[in-house]
Amino acid sequence: MVQPTAKIFILPYAIAVCFVYLLGVVNFLTNLEENRCDMTFMYEFPQYTEIPISPDVDRKYRQYSLSAYSEGILTERVKQMDFFGIPVLFIPGHSGSGKQVRSLASVAFRKAVDESHLHQHFFDFFSVDFNGEYSALFGGVLEAQTQYVKHALNKILALYPPERQPPSVVIFGYSMGGMIAKGLYLQPDFNPNRISTIITLATPHQPVLLLDTYLNDYYTKVNKFWSSYAHESTSIVSIGGGNADIHVRSSLTKTNHVDICTTSSMIPAVWVGVDHQSFVWCKRLIKVLVRILFDSVDPQTRQISNSVHHRNNVLKYHLSERYGGKNYWVAQNLGSQIFSSEGSWLEFVALQDTLEYRGGVRVPTHILIKILPLASNPQHEVVAIDTLNIPGDNHWLYACSANEFDGKKKYCQVGENLSGQARYLPSIKGKHLRTYLSLDELRANKHTHVLIKIPPYDEYFKISYDIHRPRDRLSSLSIFSTLPFSSSLFSLPRPSFSLSHDRPTLVHSLVVKDMNYVWWSVRVKVTPLCDPSHPYHQSVATVRVPWCNQNSRHVIWRNTSSQTFSISLYDPKPMGVSEREDGSVLGEEQGQNDVSVTFELDSSCRYFVSVQFSLWDSLSAFIFSYTPMLLPHSAAILLFLLSYQLAELGCSGSCSMFHIALVHTGGNPLGILLEPGA
Repeated sequence: MVQPTAKIFILPYAIAVCFVYLLGVVNFLTNLEENRCDMTFMYEFPQYTEIPISPDVDRKYRQYSLSAYSEGILTERVKQMDFFGIPVLFIPGHSGSGKQVRSLASVAFRKAVDESHLHQHFFDFFSVDFNGEYSALFGGVLEAQTQYVKHALNKILALYPPERQPPSVVIFGYSMGGMIAKGLYLQPDFNPNRISTIITLATPHQPVLLLDTYLNDYYTKVNKFWSSYAHESTSIVSIGGGNADIHVRSSLTKTNHVDICTTSSMIPAVWVGVDHQSFVWCKRLIKVLVRILFDSVDPQTRQISNSVHHRNNVLKYHLSERYGGKNYWVAQNLGSQIFSSEGSWLEFVALQDTLEYRGGVRVPTHILIKILPLASNPQHEVVAIDTLNIPGDNHWLYACSANEFDGKKKYCQVGENLSGQARYLPSIKGKHLRTYLSLDELRANKHTHVLIKIPPYDEYFKISYDIHRPRDRLSSLSIFSTLPFSSSLFSLPRPSFSLSHDRPTLVHSLVVKDMNYVWWSVRVKVTPLCDPSHPYHQSVATVRVPWCNQNSRHVIWRNTSSQTFSISLYDPKPMGVSEREDGSVLGEEQGQNDVSVTFELDSSCRYFVSVQFSLWDSLSAFIFSYTPMLLPHSAAILLFLLSYQLAELGCSGSCSMFHIALVHTGGNPLGILLEPGA
């Protein structure tokens, strides 16, 4: 029971807590990531043709339905149940609708029509509708939804005649629909070979709110099954919306059950966070997903490839490792190439250099970057190569031995194609590629030079390279040094530094140590100082959080005086984090388990960075992470009050008012915190 002297502090304490909470909510809502997704559009009216499954199933699940999407020339064929394409099933989520399949289906249809000279296949899109059930709040509907989807899956495959029946279906699971797709594998007599690929969109692989035992039981059995299931015949990925999705935070979209786990802002050609509602219509994301579908098709069978290896390679290419054009098949031509002395051969031995061709080149041009012995040149560990608008998607970067000489110049005869090691970066002016090559590996293969090949080209392009030791481009600071006055009070290093030092650099990494809890948030301010004579370009800061799916990218515009972005955690660092999963270029053991920022820079700019603790962002992150706990705590307080009132009613025959019982029982947040055994 709360002591009388403490009662007078309860009201002001409660008012203060509520006031601070409201301030945090306001700051959170006013600093949400801007929605930069364009909506998909279509040229013809969508049609949804309902498909009966069977009298028994339709009677048992009368609130659910299965539909086929069509538009334009396909409508009549769909109404006649004449399907000839590759089946794709869309499963909606919490309070969702089967009509949310529209964007995916329409973009896929338009691509098939517009590129019919390239593709000889169509996709048949189906969707189930769960009558808007609140499956994220009430788990009692999940089992029925899963059983219905199993019947729908069997019905979809039965729609095709035996001579062209597809062996499997591709599933898109949006929100809770992703959990339904995973739950199919626990159904009796379910054949896992009937699903080739599962793409979960903003799916919470752990409950957002755990409100009943049904929800807990469903998640427990599904996740327990998938923790030991190898899914050898199924490719599965999870895509989160990043900080833009406030309904399903990124850490809930991370799971070890998938082949690829990423966020929308890390996907090449998407680059932006996607809020929960926008997942089904964000044009950038939808176009990438449709490309995955087309590239997953085996040209021989005109069905989704039976090779899990191929499907996973397609997924990796489009979701994280894209180095070439929009078509995966075209980008795979990475064989070695034979060269002649024709054209211009230029050799560079400096550690850093930038080549800018404003009017292009008229003859084939070959840039040779010399690889020097490590013993006498300790800087020669890694070379970073940055290109803007360079021609050639998959045949521009090579490693070679420049041992040939034609009397005028040194040249290579054979080159090993390394173009596949490049990665796309955000850009609004041309194609922006970044590559990191280990010079030790190239030396081990007897290569003497890195070769960049440029065919005759009449447009602007730019090439920069930077040979360095990764540890020389690594800065670290403690989260405590970002606190106000910490540098003077605790003799901690100041959280401000230059990224370029005495010469321009292409990469620098920052590790923020001790940033392990949601009440630590910092703001990073980047000030670029650029040469105004160079054309427009931009740099990229990539934030990586090793223990959750909260990686994000921020573009630093060179035509602004400064740019600030926030780093907040929505989940604390778990115990026992021991490995890094982000593929960063740190190259050091130091900081491998900490929050880090990789700055991929413009060689024509110098950068000054400052890092400062943000009280309001910390408060917002804390509130965002722990607000779901308000409901169970409120229920606990009400149970305390009820128990006190019932006990008093049994002893004295009277029942105290609500606010009086609240004071006497300690049934308040402070009382529960201080008296956990009450």
